[in-house]
Amino acid sequence: RTEWARITRRETAILPFSAPCCSGQMCLITIHDLMGPLYVNDSPFGQVLIADRGYRWLQFAPQGQHWWLTVMFDETGALVQSYFDITRENCFDGPDAPWFTDLFLDIAIPDHGEPVVMDKDELLQALQEGIITQDEYQLAHRTAQALLDWYAEHTEEYYRFLTQCLHLFA
Repeated sequence: RTEWARITRRETAILPFSAPCCSGQMCLITIHDLMGPLYVNDSPFGQVLIADRGYRWLQFAPQGQHWWLTVMFDETGALVQSYFDITRENCFDGPDAPWFTDLFLDIAIPDHGEPVVMDKDELLQALQEGIITQDEYQLAHRTAQALLDWYAEHTEEYYRFLTQCLHLFA
């Protein structure tokens, strides 16, 4: 998120992570100053504040997977939401700057809530416009379904893992 001009002062720390399902890099971004709070309108959650002073974003860039996870915490440390970007690839060109190629489909999960698949219309439009292939369209749907299935079976494990990872940055 170094390219994000909205954040004018931040602290960033990067560590490797390893879990039973995957490994890669994780990053904690602490937002100290920004041009203004960022609200998103995540249906069906309504308007959600995802970035403000004191917010922390824990991001996971897993190697060999087709997703990228951002978990947002408010200034009190309360979890706001988890947000999975479904990706074509996660790239690790530099040791401190992983990035991804987006496949448009996303999953938003409010704190301990039910996940919602988002942007199906954007994914379909990308297919119709030739931005993505039929194989990538199917990959996005398979990846999203696999994440939904995993979350349903491992919800408490998921939140324990997030807490453990956040404490590694303390």
